[in-house]
Amino acid sequence: MSKYLAADATIVHSVHFEKAVCKVQSGNNALTLDEQNVLYSLKQDDLTDVVEVSEKNTTLAERALKRQKVSEDKVTYSLDEIVGTSNIVERLFSVAGNVMSPQRSSIAPTTLEETLFLRLNRSLWNLDLVAKIVQQQSD
Repeated sequence: MSKYLAADATIVHSVHFEKAVCKVQSGNNALTLDEQNVLYSLKQDDLTDVVEVSEKNTTLAERALKRQKVSEDKVTYSLDEIVGTSNIVERLFSVAGNVMSPQRSSIAPTTLEETLFLRLNRSLWNLDLVAKIVQQQSD
């Protein structure tokens, strides 16, 4: 089952593109070379923030290298037009299908929603926290 839900599952059109977009959207610009290549067309060069180098004591090559270094540090990507990929939704439906088994066919919609929320956000809670909340609600 995990091979169908993985980030590199066959439903994913471009693994490098998806990973790169996820990294950039989460604020992580440490991209691999393949990820940089797939996002090349979305790269925005913001040269307005380039630090001006004094021309008195520097050569043309030094000024060019300084501008290149500063512009590389400030790489941004235009991701506003990217439509969400369907594989995240496919994963959600897969988990929902596992929860909504034939034995649970009469499950209430709110219970299904809560169960899916807990399953998909498992990193945010543990059994001790759930027990504490249940205890508070029963008091």
